[in-house]
Amino acid sequence: SFFSLVYEVRFRYKTYMKIRRSLSTFAGIYSFTYQELKKIRALESPNPEIAMGWAQGILDRINVDYQVLGEPYQGDSVLYVGNHVSYVDIPLLMGTIDRVAFVAKSQIEKWPLFGEGAARIGTVFVKRNKSSSRDAAKKSLTQAIQNGKKVAVFPSGTTSITGKKPWKKGAFDIAHTTNCLLQPFRLTYEPLRQTAYIDDDFFPAHLLRLTRHNSIKAKIEFHDPVRVTDPIADCEEWQAWAKPENISI
Repeated sequence: SFFSLVYEVRFRYKTYMKIRRSLSTFAGIYSFTYQELKKIRALESPNPEIAMGWAQGILDRINVDYQVLGEPYQGDSVLYVGNHVSYVDIPLLMGTIDRVAFVAKSQIEKWPLFGEGAARIGTVFVKRNKSSSRDAAKKSLTQAIQNGKKVAVFPSGTTSITGKKPWKKGAFDIAHTTNCLLQPFRLTYEPLRQTAYIDDDFFPAHLLRLTRHNSIKAKIEFHDPVRVTDPIADCEEWQAWAKPENISI
């Protein structure tokens, strides 16, 4: 009927416009990242204002509305540890903590544009299946802390929405050895599964789907900084604190 035809045309048009907006946002994210990288390439050392500006720009482009609870420690020589849900965690932490660097799996270094950006802010890349790479990363991380750096670590070693995978205690060993402050954080998103980057998710396809959401709510909560006295016990304690079921949004 005529009305059925009108309905179908309207439905197809709305679908077309959603896809068009998503593709436009997707292209805009890559273009924006490329422009920010050009600024960093022209400098002898990374500019923290550019990094924080990039982080906020990415969050704005994928419509992340976030809430920060607690105060992130902004002094020198600190390790931040928390649950890992998505690549969105990175700009969220960068937009919250000044001059923060990261430890990440080596595959990220190969991501177009984003891999180079991660390297230029001092990310320590780790090949998780190679003990030599893990040892080198631990040495680099220890040196970074001793030099006053602020580094965020995801002790799970991978993304998850359940928090069931046991945390590795490497960051807690370093905090104990160097006597640096350790600040736990925990975060979540709504919608959770659509934001989470897990299982067989493929980065470009996942990012494209993510841009279709009108709004993503995020919460990041910082505990007061602590000193590590027992790496094994403290690792278990702070993993329990950061589990998703302990977070409301």
